[in-house]
Amino acid sequence: AFPTFTFTFFIYAEYTRTDQNGRFEWVIWSAANANARIEVLAAMEALNSAIERRTAEIDRIREEIKALQALKRSADDDRTRACLKEDIELLQQQYNRLEDARTKLEERLAEVAAAQPPAAPPGPIVEQLQARVQQLEFADAIMWELFDYDDSNATSISVREFKETLLAAYSAQRDGSGGRLAFCMLTHEYLPKSTVIAAHLWKRAWSRFCNKAGFDNIDDVRNGLLLFKPIEWAFDNSKLSIVPNTTFNPPTFQAYLQDASLADVRLVDKLEELRGRDKIKVTDAELDYTRQHLGDMTFGDVHQRNLRSDGSSPPEPFTRVLHFQYKRALRKAAQQGWQQPEGTPPSSHASPGAWHVQRMFDSLPHDGSQ
Repeated sequence: AFPTFTFTFFIYAEYTRTDQNGRFEWVIWSAANANARIEVLAAMEALNSAIERRTAEIDRIREEIKALQALKRSADDDRTRACLKEDIELLQQQYNRLEDARTKLEERLAEVAAAQPPAAPPGPIVEQLQARVQQLEFADAIMWELFDYDDSNATSISVREFKETLLAAYSAQRDGSGGRLAFCMLTHEYLPKSTVIAAHLWKRAWSRFCNKAGFDNIDDVRNGLLLFKPIEWAFDNSKLSIVPNTTFNPPTFQAYLQDASLADVRLVDKLEELRGRDKIKVTDAELDYTRQHLGDMTFGDVHQRNLRSDGSSPPEPFTRVLHFQYKRALRKAAQQGWQQPEGTPPSSHASPGAWHVQRMFDSLPHDGSQ
């Protein structure tokens, strides 16, 4: 029933929530037609300039003809009058060619002007867009409930193959006193394998909506990261976001706390708490190894840290999914009244980007002439 609401609510939120009076601005229409309107206006400007140049030449030649005609009338001999007549005829031919050229330019200008997209949509499109806004309002109302997620409703399903795929991509094989080790992509440390989680970015609970996020397999390597359990807990509870920075090629991915109260909490202390709540099974040897290697590292030390791989592949998580998660985290932080640490990116970094914008435009009702 709602084929595009998974991401189109972002666009609705961005182009309507900025208007405190709730007025609907025709941002969609303007954006969809911006390039076409610019091209048409540029063509009209060029045609007008050409017409002005032809008109100036026509006026100049007209004055030259008048001057030659005056000289012809005052000439005393037939030979002079014949030469002036010939000059006048040549100028008249040039005058006629310029008049024809100007007429064609004016006709072309009228055609281009007629093809110009209107500044605001015609009535039927207005109604279609208003209907679309109503759909988006409904989608916005159910979106957050449908995609509400924290560690209390996290699935207990663990797919060994998914974790092995991530280990092959992002971690080398190492062993320590705590047994088999795995690389955490945010602490940048090798830790006991049991404490490093194969974290789904697009949650398994949402797997039926994978196609709306642009992929088919919930266990796609780009839908996962290797994260130390306390960091995965913070990510699941929207207390930590991983934000893409696509100004770099390849893009970078940076972690940001959404709840500053976590900044001084030691990661090993959080691991012990989660162990006590039966959220993770960790042996005493694994816990001792983790204490030794993480020491006093806190959540605040992870804030603004880049994802890193120590395996065969660089980090390549789905940026659109991370945008989605960041949008959720910002909303959760506002609802809970969390204070964000300095350096947290603005909400514009939760933009859906061109991929989602194009999907929304594709979903709008239109015909080939609009």
